[in-house]
Amino acid sequence: MSRIPAAVVWWALVAVAACGPPPEPYRVVLLGDSITAGIVSEPLGPSFADLLAERIPGVELVNIALSGSDSTHWAPEAKCPPGVCKRTDELLEERARPVLPADLVVVLIGSNDVSSRLTRKTSVSSYSQNLSQLSLALLKMGADHVLLVAPPPRSDSQGTSDLLLGYGRAVALVCGAVPRVECGPDLYALLDPAKDYAPREVHPNRFGHEKIAQALESSIAELRGSGSP
Repeated sequence: MSRIPAAVVWWALVAVAACGPPPEPYRVVLLGDSITAGIVSEPLGPSFADLLAERIPGVELVNIALSGSDSTHWAPEAKCPPGVCKRTDELLEERARPVLPADLVVVLIGSNDVSSRLTRKTSVSSYSQNLSQLSLALLKMGADHVLLVAPPPRSDSQGTSDLLLGYGRAVALVCGAVPRVECGPDLYALLDPAKDYAPREVHPNRFGHEKIAQALESSIAELRGSGSP
């Protein structure tokens, strides 16, 4: 039985050491409401979260979205909705703390803030304050960056357009004012209520989710490539 020369073994060990361990996956946390949780209206299809998980190599995707939640629920120190939290009485502590640190947290929230089921819709100023406090809390918990996404339109009711447009402006203000908080795609401008939703729906259909996935894929790729400071 022939022996492998010592020099060959030595160079092989050097090569392995130079390569080092495989790189850690880029960790992305998705935070939001039922749209992020994966609800799709007709025609049905995969959610944007599932599409992102399939399409972006080298990314670990963690989804902590809660159906029915709004920006007030996710604000720091806000009380958890009944029956949701087991460890704490705050939604952000319950869902975000255990999955951080992360390279990026994507925040898409606002569709329920304009819901008629609320006694009082969330004002633009309150929404802006909630987003700002949430972003700062996520950074403090260990998020390297936060990507704020302007909420999409709805096809289920009238009278929400001005408020949703105001939320979009609030997103732009917050991500322009807080370091390491970036502006994501404007879904209000991206999605068409007539084509990307079933009639009278708050949840985008398969075409709407496809558009969201494409837009977020580009935003995430840009952040990964730039190493945004």
